[in-house]
Amino acid sequence: MPWVVLRAADMGIRGAETPADLEAHAALRAWLEAIRLACGPLRDLGDVGENSVPKMTQVSAPRQRGVIATRTFIAHRCHKTIGVLGAVPVVTACFLEGTGL
Repeated sequence: MPWVVLRAADMGIRGAETPADLEAHAALRAWLEAIRLACGPLRDLGDVGENSVPKMTQVSAPRQRGVIATRTFIAHRCHKTIGVLGAVPVVTACFLEGTGL
């Protein structure tokens, strides 16, 4: 499953925003969509304008306990939780050298 993992700070947010706050942030959603559309051809997916891939997840420092906090966008909605298919690429990104996670 194609996935894009971004640091919240690189998105201009703290990572503590609620899904409703993020969905109301029109400039952020437009920026995420531009990245998503650009990633389609880079992953040999072609025009992904009508697709739900690649999925987008932001990571940040944990808000309570844990190692990281996430918010996932599939494709234009911010979800309250992260699913197993989303957790795998996030964990992988955390272990890849040079990702800054």
